[in-house]
Amino acid sequence: MAWVCPLLNQEFIPMDQYLYYETDLIEHIYFVNKGLAGFVLPFAKNIVYISILDGDYFGEIDFVFPALEKGMQIGEMVTRIGNEKFNFVRQYTVKAIKDCFLLTLNL
Repeated sequence: MAWVCPLLNQEFIPMDQYLYYETDLIEHIYFVNKGLAGFVLPFAKNIVYISILDGDYFGEIDFVFPALEKGMQIGEMVTRIGNEKFNFVRQYTVKAIKDCFLLTLNL
């Protein structure tokens, strides 16, 4: 894990701000240092259907499942990061429920 720490960036997201929307390009994986976020349904008044708490991470599922659906192997997913062909989009919308202090890993 020590090799990952220098790659992480700190980010502050204020309450009620969206971290990303469904169909946004996937650029980061997020780690919650402190705060509360949630997967929300924008068409249903932003009802939270999955809470994201301190210590949780998220954003990887949007990347992994579409790749597996396309029949890609894990090694192939890793080698395509940073490649022009890597254009997976978010499948979900995430919003800060309370102020969030995050660490982000750029893909």
